[in-house]
Amino acid sequence: MTDYVYRLFDNDDTLLYIGASKTPQGRLVAHARKPWGSAIDHMTEKAYPTRGLAEAAEQEAIASEQPRHNYLYHPNPGPRLARNLNYRIPDDLHRALKILCAQEGITLKTLIERMLRAAVDAGFPA
Repeated sequence: MTDYVYRLFDNDDTLLYIGASKTPQGRLVAHARKPWGSAIDHMTEKAYPTRGLAEAAEQEAIASEQPRHNYLYHPNPGPRLARNLNYRIPDDLHRALKILCAQEGITLKTLIERMLRAAVDAGFPA
């Protein structure tokens, strides 16, 4: 069975994602459910005779083309990955953070960025 490397683009032809699959149309449906899925406008596909060749081409393409929503095989996933974490802050911590934000007159995003920057500046992770 043929394997494919597919690329997802928005309406400005910005590369959103590169993947490998036997069923790119099925993957398109799955990607459309992601938070960034509504930006998908079109897809291209290239066929490969084996899964191994398709995966090698996928890895090379991600590394060289750096699509917006790929993390695996990306040469610098850190900032992209951090921006897309889906983490729910426990309610008691969220309340405490909101109080602190109100006292400081800043947003929760700014507070978290400051806390993370302070941790990195202090040498974390060691």
